[in-house]
Amino acid sequence: MNIKVFGANASVKEKLIRLSDALDKKCDFLDFDNLSNQGPLLIVVLESSVDTINDYLVEIEANFLLVFEKRKDLELLKKLNFNPKQFFGFVDLSLDEIYNQPIINNFVAAKMGLEKSNLESLSKDLDKILSFTQDELERVKKLHEKTVKMRTEKLKGATLYLKFMAGEKSGGEFFDYAGSGQDILMIQLGSQSYVASSMMLTEVEEFKKRNNFTEESIVALTKKIVKIGEESNSSVNYMITLFNFHRLELNYFQRGKSKLFQGDSLLNIEGNGKMRLKPGNKLFFISEGFLKNALLNMKESDFHLLFKEHEKHPTKELINELFFELYKNKKGTFLEYDALLCAIEVDSNAIFEV
Repeated sequence: MNIKVFGANASVKEKLIRLSDALDKKCDFLDFDNLSNQGPLLIVVLESSVDTINDYLVEIEANFLLVFEKRKDLELLKKLNFNPKQFFGFVDLSLDEIYNQPIINNFVAAKMGLEKSNLESLSKDLDKILSFTQDELERVKKLHEKTVKMRTEKLKGATLYLKFMAGEKSGGEFFDYAGSGQDILMIQLGSQSYVASSMMLTEVEEFKKRNNFTEESIVALTKKIVKIGEESNSSVNYMITLFNFHRLELNYFQRGKSKLFQGDSLLNIEGNGKMRLKPGNKLFFISEGFLKNALLNMKESDFHLLFKEHEKHPTKELINELFFELYKNKKGTFLEYDALLCAIEVDSNAIFEV
């Protein structure tokens, strides 16, 4: 069954073809005059097409996905009038493909009436390799590391590491960061609703544009995020940190069940606070989704022990090892929840204010 895509321009077509090819699916690109109830339906939202889309959304009865080419286009969601029961979610083409693959895959599977277990065929080659021998286990680790890419950013006086794995639950987790002078702002968001996620991402984009990263402005942002959760009747969580390279001081603003790991300690933080780092320190930010996935198969004490066992390993190696623990215990093609793990490693020779 081909995916029907309506309203795509040339650049969107190119991105969707690449995305659908990765899922072994095909797209039919049509104009709005050919819009029908035969799905799966993907509707591309552009500023110039909002009025036309609203006209057609009144007529269709099928479920649909909305497609946005750029992060800022998510603001257009507020201008659309549709039945929430038909809205399956959205695809943000500004994100890496791995964020969007499970959304499209589950949408198509639901339309075709497939059992969730059939989705496992997408990773059957990986699952077949799994065995109890150490040699074959190492082969899977290497294959997994190639499949689930890590993002590394060299900053002034530190290195930022980020890794993400997609989950099947709606909503999801997102990470973004921005620099301003001696400060770097890191934002980790999570929700149980695609609508809440899009609204939170819009607020973050507007916040970054203002380039005014202070404790007061961040607190104001967190209040907006909480309000979005209340208005969309969705649970939301966040971990927002502001790290100053000059003082090696970190301000954190937290809501939910995310945790920090430093040295050999798993830190149960809650609310807002401050901490100081030293040259050579590593600080890990564990998302609520990552922790939920881990605790499906182990106790929190075992999770802490797993961190401690690999703490002296290079940061990249430690993150890969922790993700592999989630990967090998997953029951389907994807994790149950989106999972994010971020780390900041201060240079051993970093110069800072005492």
